[in-house]
Amino acid sequence: MYYNASIKFIEKRKVYMINKSSSMNFRIDLPVVGFIVMLFVFNACDRKNNENIIVKAITVNSDMYGVADYSVEIFGDSTYRIIDYSIKLDSNNLTLIDPKKNPTLLEKNTCHGQVSIKENVLFFDAACRNFNRAVLKNCYMDLYVDDSFIRRLLIKKASIPVPQYFDKSRFTDYAIFDSPKDVIFDQTYEIKQNDLLLIDSVLTSQLLRLKSYHVHGTYAKQLKVYANKDSVWIIVNLFPSEDVEANFHYQPLISFLKPTTFEGVYGELRINLTRHSFSGLHFQPAYN
Repeated sequence: MYYNASIKFIEKRKVYMINKSSSMNFRIDLPVVGFIVMLFVFNACDRKNNENIIVKAITVNSDMYGVADYSVEIFGDSTYRIIDYSIKLDSNNLTLIDPKKNPTLLEKNTCHGQVSIKENVLFFDAACRNFNRAVLKNCYMDLYVDDSFIRRLLIKKASIPVPQYFDKSRFTDYAIFDSPKDVIFDQTYEIKQNDLLLIDSVLTSQLLRLKSYHVHGTYAKQLKVYANKDSVWIIVNLFPSEDVEANFHYQPLISFLKPTTFEGVYGELRINLTRHSFSGLHFQPAYN
């Protein structure tokens, strides 16, 4: 489209002639030169922005939960760009609107602002509407409103250090989430390799004790971490592997706020890491 328009534009403009020598002439169209220079500057700026991204994270399979499909980019000049790619419903004609195909909606869903970085924690300014803090660890970006977990993104690029607290290749069937802080559990504790070895050992012994549950084979495990100055508690939820998707790593299947809303079979075990004690593993609903 731009090519044809340029041809028509050239035909209506005066073409300037410059004699370089008796044997060579140069034809220069000034508007076209200006357009080419502008295009070069735009591409250079766009390329600079892409190269200046120091952290980028995206949502993985968000449609399972019906929530925002985010892309978060952090730039070297302490600014950010957050894009919400969620499909919207047009209430007038009840049709779905894809922001990727609707520039107006995409612009509305794009947020820019300032971010401050303290080690592996990002603090967003008030322009960020849906969260104000992010923690980078274990290949993920966890989004929070104050101390309440919102959702998890997968880090695609990071030019700053991102802590890796355990060997993910060894514990592929584990997902770990920090609980919201309250008056009792007001601290954060990072689950490390030795902690997971202990937890896995306890789970193995409990599953062996309940042999009848082995009809379900393997389990996906989600850990919720509660901590204060005196102790660290872990609530372990187990789900038959065939009942969960790979994105169980990104969102608790049993909500922190509404734990009774989950429908399906799951097991629960509570472990006190500080005292090395635990409750018995039980399943809901009970198997026949």
